[in-house]
Amino acid sequence: MSIKVAVVTGSNKGIGLAIVRALCKQFKGDVYLMSRDVGRGEEAVKSLSSEGLNPKFHQLDINDVNSIIAAAAFFKEKYGGVDVLVNNAAILFKDRRIQAAEMSFLCRVAGLSLKDRVRSSDIQRELGVEPLLLCVERSQLRWYGRLIWMPPERLPLEVFQTHPPGRRPWGRPRTRRRDYISRLAWERLGISQAELESVVGRREVWNDLLCLLPLSPDPG
Repeated sequence: MSIKVAVVTGSNKGIGLAIVRALCKQFKGDVYLMSRDVGRGEEAVKSLSSEGLNPKFHQLDINDVNSIIAAAAFFKEKYGGVDVLVNNAAILFKDRRIQAAEMSFLCRVAGLSLKDRVRSSDIQRELGVEPLLLCVERSQLRWYGRLIWMPPERLPLEVFQTHPPGRRPWGRPRTRRRDYISRLAWERLGISQAELESVVGRREVWNDLLCLLPLSPDPG
């Protein structure tokens, strides 16, 4: 009988680490913690091992094509593939960097340059596109809605609602995902944290709100 395998990318800290911990307790098979930094990944595995859990480690840098190919080859050879994949790894961009990269691209599409001093909102309106940040924020809020609509026993919802005890260890993000979503809903939709789950629970209302999500202030 072949051994099943679960893989969690970007899981040496934060939500990814919590998912590995939960899978080690519930998944019948091997669980792999993956991270770009070998030292931090192995340290996270050691920490979970001290809790009586038995995760395995494999290095993965999603910015490195060779690293991706090597990881894929490893799991194909050892397990014949992957049974469960949680793609928690991400590339971090700051808002201003996203806006700068987006406008550089749109200016080239429109045949303009920064010297033309055309407002970004005018270029987007002319090309008929929404701001990239608006699409990202809508996607994040839509993801939260799908999470809240899950049955209470589902693992993603359980992990999202987890409150790690004690002080924040080194490496854990300062802002929890749920706090970020609450702030985003307040800043963009005017919905307080106390009201958020109640509003999201009404699917049609929530979907309508996301369709009407207002633009952020124009950066220029």
